[in-house]
Amino acid sequence: MLLADEELEYDSDAQIKMGNRIRVARKKAGFKVIELAEALEISENHMSKIEGGKNMCTTANLFKLGKLLGTSVDYLMYGDEGAQVDLEIMGELQGLRAADRKDILEVIRLWKHRLPA
Repeated sequence: MLLADEELEYDSDAQIKMGNRIRVARKKAGFKVIELAEALEISENHMSKIEGGKNMCTTANLFKLGKLLGTSVDYLMYGDEGAQVDLEIMGELQGLRAADRKDILEVIRLWKHRLPA
């Protein structure tokens, strides 16, 4: 039987770190705890406990958080800022014409070849 968000209880160092990253991303995105809780269809109390590292959220809600907060699940879970940068680059590229994206790709390739291994 699958457990609902409210039933998932877990406390660990990794969970606390993830909760802190969620809190920072929420504030950066301009959300209040209640707004994020409503978007995830969970209680404000549960959202606060997720941020405090006392409750876990479901995988589905973790993906929703990433989308709502404009960040990657890898960043939320593990603090992988490389994935965050990749996501930001992709966001910036989306508004460009195909020819401009191709030019940027060529610049990236040239940049990689000039860097020492």
